[in-house]
Amino acid sequence: MSKNILAIYPHPDDETIIGAGTLRKHVKAGDKITLVCATLGQNGTPHGSTFFC
Repeated sequence: MSKNILAIYPHPDDETIIGAGTLRKHVKAGDKITLVCATLGQNGTPHGSTFFC
């Protein structure tokens, strides 16, 4: 039975740095992932020209 996973992170890229392994495990198990970023990262140091989440 698949699960619905809600992952909430404060900044863009946090899901990659903090939770990528866990999220991958759920995706491979067939679970549905919903990812929410609380900010656009506008107060951080940009590593590119655009912030996406």
